[in-house]
Amino acid sequence: MNTKGPQVTKPQRKKRPKADREELRREFYRAVDACELSVVDTVRHFRFMLGMTQHQFAKFTGVAPRLVIAFEQGHGNPTLRTLKKLLKGSGLDLLVARNNGR
Repeated sequence: MNTKGPQVTKPQRKKRPKADREELRREFYRAVDACELSVVDTVRHFRFMLGMTQHQFAKFTGVAPRLVIAFEQGHGNPTLRTLKKLLKGSGLDLLVARNNGR
């Protein structure tokens, strides 16, 4: 008799072909360089570019999954330390810039 209940598997994303990953990478860094993304959008696009679920990305960056979920939904209030963790591996850093009326 199985007393553990049904097996639950974590959602896995299929690995994208290398050409698709490279195109996503180019588009991501182009949008960052053009200042087209908010911090939330930057993190979301970076996670998407990596092909990770929110839970996988949380483990990769060392933050709790609930923080990634709340942040991507615009409900989080992360510390600077957490924001830096969310950008781990992106080659990006936080900075303050003038928004030029945007």
